[in-house]
Amino acid sequence: MIKKLMIFILLFSAISGIFASAFGETGYKADSSLWIRAVIHTLEKGNIEAVWQKGGEDATSAGDRVIWGYFYASPSDVNWGSLQNPDVFVKIWFDRSGRVDVNFFHVSVPDIEVWSDYPYNGTADQHGTLTLTQRYIRQYYTGDGQSGIEINAEDGNPAAGYFPAEKPSGSSIINDLRIAAVIKTLEKGNIEAVWSQGGKDTTAGGHTVVWGHFYASPSDVNWGSTENPDLFVKIWFDASGRVDVNFFHVSVPDIEVYSSLPYNGTYGKKGTAILKDRYIRHEYNTAFALQNLIVTAETPAAECKIPLSQTSFTGKDLIAWADYQNMESGKSYTFEWYSPEGKLAQKDTRTAVGTEIRGCSWIKIPMGRLEEYGSGTWTVKFYYDGRKYGEEQFAYIAGNSQSEFEIVNFVMTDTSPPAQCGSPVSQTNFDSTVSEVFAWVDYQNFEGGKDYEFRWYAPDGSLAMNIADSRADFSNGCSYNSLSGKELGLHKSGQWTVEFCYDNRRVCEKATFYFNR
Repeated sequence: MIKKLMIFILLFSAISGIFASAFGETGYKADSSLWIRAVIHTLEKGNIEAVWQKGGEDATSAGDRVIWGYFYASPSDVNWGSLQNPDVFVKIWFDRSGRVDVNFFHVSVPDIEVWSDYPYNGTADQHGTLTLTQRYIRQYYTGDGQSGIEINAEDGNPAAGYFPAEKPSGSSIINDLRIAAVIKTLEKGNIEAVWSQGGKDTTAGGHTVVWGHFYASPSDVNWGSTENPDLFVKIWFDASGRVDVNFFHVSVPDIEVYSSLPYNGTYGKKGTAILKDRYIRHEYNTAFALQNLIVTAETPAAECKIPLSQTSFTGKDLIAWADYQNMESGKSYTFEWYSPEGKLAQKDTRTAVGTEIRGCSWIKIPMGRLEEYGSGTWTVKFYYDGRKYGEEQFAYIAGNSQSEFEIVNFVMTDTSPPAQCGSPVSQTNFDSTVSEVFAWVDYQNFEGGKDYEFRWYAPDGSLAMNIADSRADFSNGCSYNSLSGKELGLHKSGQWTVEFCYDNRRVCEKATFYFNR
């Protein structure tokens, strides 16, 4: 009898050990009666236990209860793991009828297994696997002791047949991204959801993640609460420049989602998330990309219409035209022209004034300079932020060097122009801190013995300075003149005009700038 009792005790201890392992060392009690667990299938470490982080809980006036949170990979397991980088969002609904819905939303890349047990008895009742195409799993428990599972196949596209047309104010996130959500309620019609940011982090790989949720305001509907998410959001700013805005419907009514990057008063992307189509993904690419680099003899049209591309020219001024995506304000771009002998014949650098999602730029090389370097295969190169993005070759046949004088570039700057006629950075605004403002002109076919002149006109139209000179020899070169900040400060603030003239004022061109004393 004692032997049988010992066997029973050992067997009971072993079974208890199994349960302790399953529910003590793995998984988590979301509350006293519900156990949940998630295991992430990583490439680096194989299967790892995800860590549960409770976000909050609340009760509705009707007697329902909600718990929400998320699972994440431990940073001790993988370098992308972080408390602020959710891998599975979870919303648990304890309905007043007795039904319990455990909603899992895949917000990661690897496959993730999820379990639940209700009421908690030591044996998992439901189990499923979340994937990139199977992002939503609902494990539910009815009031009569039955349980089941619902799985949604999701592709990230909004539900067809819906046409969001609201104009929500939205919330600014980071990096010029704005997002918004509108909940289509039965009680109040369309209401703008309230954004609640949960966290933000940057991974070891240089990626940034921002997450949070939208909820219905309690001032709009009686079930609205900051602890009752209606739409989970995870935003991934990839180090490559790609941005993924992921919306996950975790409510009952349809929800319109909106985003724009950058935001210019309207939303560039929108869609409607519904019960049968819960996941919407908006993708942006903020990395600079050169679309076309074209050499042409025609003057480019407005609105960045692609000009006619040509490969052979003679006796003409030529234009290098580039169109691109995601040029960032303050970044520089450069066109370089190389002669058939590989010599740098012309270099033009500009600075982007504003960020452009899609834009274009072009620069001209005059016929005189092409004639100077002669016939053969030329190369034009395009650089952005110091990196070469493209180059094109073309044939030029020399034969006409009797070209008219031409002003190629007229720049105002506070930096002393570089040697060998390198183009300085163009500026249009100066204040009292400036020590000197330079007017720099690049030209072609300056005939020996001809004169040139710089005239500086103050904001009131008076002539502040007049400097004249001449060149003894023919030149494809440049000239510059300057006025000190002290001299500029003698006049009132406003727009100045600088006029450059050639050959007894036969050819003149003006440039303007603003000075605030």
